[in-house]
Amino acid sequence: MYRRADEPDRIAVTGATGLVGGALCARLAAQDVTVRPIARSATASLAAGPRLEPVDRDLHDPRATGEALAGCDALFLLTPLEESMPEVGARLVEAAVDAGVRRIVRLSAFGAGDAAPNTLGRVHRSVEEACEASGVEWTVLRPNSFMQNFATYCGHEIRADGVFHMPQGDGAVSVVDARDVAAVAEQALLAPGHAGRVYELTGPEALPNTAIAEALGAATGRAIGYVDVPESQARRAMLDAGLPPWLTQVIMELYAMSKAGAASRVSADVERGGGRGARRGDGTRCPLRRRARVGRAARDARRGPPALAHRGDHGALRDEQGRCREPGERRRRARPLPRACLLRRVRARAARRLPLMSGPRWSTLARSRSAGGLAVHRRGAGPTLLLLHGVGLRAECWHAQIRALESRCAILAPDLPGHGESARLSLAEPSIGDYTDRIAELLAETQDPACVAGHSMGALIALDLAIRYPERCAAVVALCAIFQRSDEARRAVAARAATLSETLAAETDAGVDLATAPVARWFGASPSGAEAAAAAACRRWLLAADRTGYPVAYRAFAAADGPTETGLAGLRIPALFATGADDRNSTSEMARRMAALAPRGRCAIVEGAGHMVQMTHAAAVDAMLAEAVEDMGRARAAAPVPDSRAQASGERARNGGEEGRM
Repeated sequence: MYRRADEPDRIAVTGATGLVGGALCARLAAQDVTVRPIARSATASLAAGPRLEPVDRDLHDPRATGEALAGCDALFLLTPLEESMPEVGARLVEAAVDAGVRRIVRLSAFGAGDAAPNTLGRVHRSVEEACEASGVEWTVLRPNSFMQNFATYCGHEIRADGVFHMPQGDGAVSVVDARDVAAVAEQALLAPGHAGRVYELTGPEALPNTAIAEALGAATGRAIGYVDVPESQARRAMLDAGLPPWLTQVIMELYAMSKAGAASRVSADVERGGGRGARRGDGTRCPLRRRARVGRAARDARRGPPALAHRGDHGALRDEQGRCREPGERRRRARPLPRACLLRRVRARAARRLPLMSGPRWSTLARSRSAGGLAVHRRGAGPTLLLLHGVGLRAECWHAQIRALESRCAILAPDLPGHGESARLSLAEPSIGDYTDRIAELLAETQDPACVAGHSMGALIALDLAIRYPERCAAVVALCAIFQRSDEARRAVAARAATLSETLAAETDAGVDLATAPVARWFGASPSGAEAAAAAACRRWLLAADRTGYPVAYRAFAAADGPTETGLAGLRIPALFATGADDRNSTSEMARRMAALAPRGRCAIVEGAGHMVQMTHAAAVDAMLAEAVEDMGRARAAAPVPDSRAQASGERARNGGEEGRM
């Protein structure tokens, strides 16, 4: 039997019991390939057959899922809608590459992107990036809301009361039929020409809920209405029904997006990817685009629409004329790496303890809320490692360190107040000490003292924590911390803080002022290679920064002069002071002086590095943090500080004196 070299024999489908996954399994089972549905209850929902191999797996268990992927050539990747989606998705991609999968079709979300205005779009983009960086063929499907959702989520109240409720106003949405999404996924999995493509999948028209209610009424023969409800009422109803707060927030953001008309865009990608026009709500299809119809009418009349190249009696992939397609047919991407090469690549990375993704590392991280309202990324188990980012940035700047150290410790990476997804402090002009107090509330949730690491402003907070809350800190790492600035440096940072505040207060287009100047200071005028990618990530975060929280934090940073000499001399824990050799503001001399004052201080200078050392020289920082965590363990085992002594020292520092607040 002739078979193309890159034609899949066995296809794994995650989320196989859902709307799209179920329809896709049915379509694939009719083809000459073996389908392996993977879900928590796949065997209970899908009967095994000659071409169907349902497997029960929990996608949160990468090892078990990797075993289920063994022998599969292609993967339809659908991940659970939950906070851990970025991590689950990235690990599934790694497991797929390790198992020899050569093609991944990712079911993402409409409008996904790094700068998406909603949480769902950003977390889906992080999984897309994992696929793009995997080294195998990938295709991304970004469907809009499914038509079937009205039956799935609103069916009960429609049947009971003849009405459905949503906080969506009159916003129109180009809802898409889940069966059309499955048809495009089938093509992307089986046929060539889809590698490297992103399909925005919508219905043929955008409809407000009033029009959808009329269509449902016409289809069912009864009057059906739509009621626009206040957002607060909808949020309360979801929480009362037991939905997690994170999921409730995601759904409310999608409703807001739809209400504003941001989900009304109509695309022809259902036809481009699946070969047939998208279904309308009444089940009829949208006519093919005019330019696609020209010259095809006679052919369509003879052979029907070219939905999917079919297989002949012997299973060879054939075109519309029945001819076998040639192995050299045009494709958008180069032939995938052989399975053995992919396995060697994965094992080599594991040996070097590097993350699998060689592309963008700074994708969106999942977050949960602390008791104090901070948005915190949590990862791993073991001794606690707290990571604090710099002013204007967010937890994602620690992405490389999180991936490198998650197997050794329990990582807490919060967005500082007024940054990322954390709320601002209530004070009009907070000091570094006020930020420290909020972070200390997070550490109060941990059982044992933590290794506290910070960068730039985060380093000042980390040192302030170690001095004023010694009972909660077992080691401290200060990256690029300032200490006793020169008069010239004080004037320069004060001028930058004033300019930033004035620009934002004037409500001007401050994109260049917000990002270009700091990025140039951190990375130089023309960064290249890995530094260019890091600079682009920092630019995105700065442009998306809170227009109030960012300047307030910058003013606090500008007013600070680092820890006091007395405070450093009173540190009883291991303290590492590190910076980049080329950092002109947090200089090597500052790091050496602080290390000399701390009784257990050490200094490390990273040659060739500038200010964003944890992003540009990740391996060096990974090693520093790993050693700090080990030092913390050894120090606690050898000479643990009695809790009463640490508590008393902390109370004295917090109540004032020379060790007082920064």
